[in-house]
Amino acid sequence: MSDEYDDRKLRSDGADALIKASTLKVNDTETWYAAREVRRRAKLLDHVAEKHYKEVKAPINEMRRKILDMEDNDRAAFKQVFDLLDPQIISYEEQENLLRANLQSKLEADARRQAQQVRIAQIRQLNEAGEIKRALELEREPLYVPPVVVPPGNEMLDGEGRMETWEAEITDMRELCKAIVDGRVPQNVLVAGPALNGMARALRDSFEVPGVRAKRKRSITQR
Repeated sequence: MSDEYDDRKLRSDGADALIKASTLKVNDTETWYAAREVRRRAKLLDHVAEKHYKEVKAPINEMRRKILDMEDNDRAAFKQVFDLLDPQIISYEEQENLLRANLQSKLEADARRQAQQVRIAQIRQLNEAGEIKRALELEREPLYVPPVVVPPGNEMLDGEGRMETWEAEITDMRELCKAIVDGRVPQNVLVAGPALNGMARALRDSFEVPGVRAKRKRSITQR
């Protein structure tokens, strides 16, 4: 068979082979040989087409590889910027969020304590005024505590955001394997990384797999 590629002839031969294949019923030695011959011919034609398009795609693939190399090279400095700054930015924000959370808890506790002191003073005044029933009613009423709001942190820049993802990290393979043997963890977690990561994403802090921990990973998004 000639190596020269003729797309019209190839399509015609392919259509003929498909017709033969669709009408063939292998039920005896003769049709068995005929089916194998049709398949052999189709495979030869397929090799010709494959070789042709491999040659056609070769310069495209080479150009794509060069473009990807250029892209990696041109973006390398920016990636280094993100790697240097993102952990510091996020670490600072988490520290600030912790400080705000602690302040929120303290202010709420102070507000509740003040509300309780006011309630005690009101009940005492009512008792001293002889309004015993009203004092009892006030004592049974839910304590109203004025809401406390801590000012939020610094605003995001234009287009900036925060994204949080979770992934599984194996910390003790023996513990994990033992849990699989015991039937506490499905076997596919060893052969399918997405299985563990999916569990970590779904369960987050409540993720409990022996020998594995759910690790939180935060990153910065920018349009």
